[in-house]
Amino acid sequence: MNDLEKMTLVDVKAYRQIFYAPNNAILVIAGDVTPDSVVAKIKATFGRIPAGTPTPLVTSEEPPQRGERRVTLKRPASLPLYVAAYHVPNLKSEDSFPLALLSIVLAGGRSSRLQTSLVEQKALVLGADADYDRSSQDPPLFTLSMRLAPGKKVQDAERALYQEVERLKNQRVNQKELDRAKNLVESSFVYGQDSLFYRAMQLGEYAALGDWQLIHKIIPGIRAVSAADIQRVAKTYLREDNRTVGTLVPEGKPMRERPSSAARGPMH
Repeated sequence: MNDLEKMTLVDVKAYRQIFYAPNNAILVIAGDVTPDSVVAKIKATFGRIPAGTPTPLVTSEEPPQRGERRVTLKRPASLPLYVAAYHVPNLKSEDSFPLALLSIVLAGGRSSRLQTSLVEQKALVLGADADYDRSSQDPPLFTLSMRLAPGKKVQDAERALYQEVERLKNQRVNQKELDRAKNLVESSFVYGQDSLFYRAMQLGEYAALGDWQLIHKIIPGIRAVSAADIQRVAKTYLREDNRTVGTLVPEGKPMRERPSSAARGPMH
């Protein structure tokens, strides 16, 4: 909120002038068209808009994390939330493919490890997730998150979570798990091209990342991942000293549990 409160109209206009300009835009057209029929129309419509100031390049790099960080927030909420975030590379690294499959092994669907162990067998949490987005211009985060079940302790859920992480480091996934993860990632990518809109969106996304032809490396990259690769990236990145943990501790009543405006009186 402090950033928003300090922002001025001049700041907003300057940002728009730099970033919302033709030289910082990618136009993707998909459909039953030919270049000859559409390029002339594009030039007639957009060609007279002048280029803007070159966008500033971000050259700074975050230094390696040296030791676990923890933060606890106390806010109105119905149940505790827990998130562990690890520094990981983006699509420029070959490790991005096994990291994508690692997230599926941990929390991709009803038969994933966190769902089976933490939700169904131990009943410690209502939901658990593992998230990783390799299609990022900057190094992203690999996150493990949990929404605790009523009456359960954060310490117990945390212990169970890291037991699953250590199991991945010490024992390779079996072929069935590996094949399932590959099928889920590959099918999600392929089905994402069912419509012209999403096909164009994928092309635009990878063009913005530097080269639209990177899209051709996804399926071969996923298929090439081995169980040893998944074990290796788990050992490399899911380390305590590479981890930042955030815990939301409920304090006070959440908004939906507070009295309605009618109950508080008509003058509210």
